[in-house]
Amino acid sequence: MSRLMNGVSLVLSIAALAVAVASYRTADEKAERAVRERERQLIERLNPQLQRIYSDFGLKISPQAQNPQTVEEMIGPLIRLSEPVSTQPAAGGG
Repeated sequence: MSRLMNGVSLVLSIAALAVAVASYRTADEKAERAVRERERQLIERLNPQLQRIYSDFGLKISPQAQNPQTVEEMIGPLIRLSEPVSTQPAAGGG
């Protein structure tokens, strides 16, 4: 009887482990999908406003930045706008 109980316990433990692993993978995939969907929504909402800012500043925007697929692509020109024009020291200004 004890061997039977040990066997049943082992089988149930393995089944529980399998369910836990499957649940973890499913939750991870759901989270990734949710993040991608939220990123798509942000791009859809904010990109027109950023395009107007880029146009107002006279920035030349790559086609990738005009139709971004990621937030990084969308804000790339904004980051470039905030960088200094030159990293070289001014002439004669030592």
